Amino acid sequence: MMKYGVMYKNELNTHENTFTKDLVMDGVVTTDLTLSEQQMNDIRKQMEQMDIESYRGTNEGNIMEPSSGYQFDIQWEGKPLLVDWRGVFGDDKKAEQMRKLTQLIIGMIESNDAYKKLPAIRGGYE
Repeated sequence: MMKYGVMYKNELNTHENTFTKDLVMDGVVTTDLTLSEQQMNDIRKQMEQMDIESYRGTNEGNIMEPSSGYQFDIQWEGKPLLVDWRGVFGDDKKAEQMRKLTQLIIGMIESNDAYKKLPAIRGGYE
């Protein structure tokens, strides 16, 4: 599972094959969304390359309000692994690796036909 955005309201759940999109003023909406086996393999490769286990726990980026970031709740080598990245990415190597991973996954989500059918975001956070 990957949650991201303001208050982690966007959620990709690969166990239930769903995606929940934060529509801001209009709440949230959930749709069926499945990543392909190749996409899942690409994500796993990126996680291996960056040594995702080294991100275990909370990682502090550049904190902003309202609270925003990325959270992964995954099974890694048969064990639960929770990774929480709070705030926006800085310029260090660890942040750059996390940026690459999140951009990869969000790109997969946003290119999916199920995502494209969802309503547009209305409003914004201050």
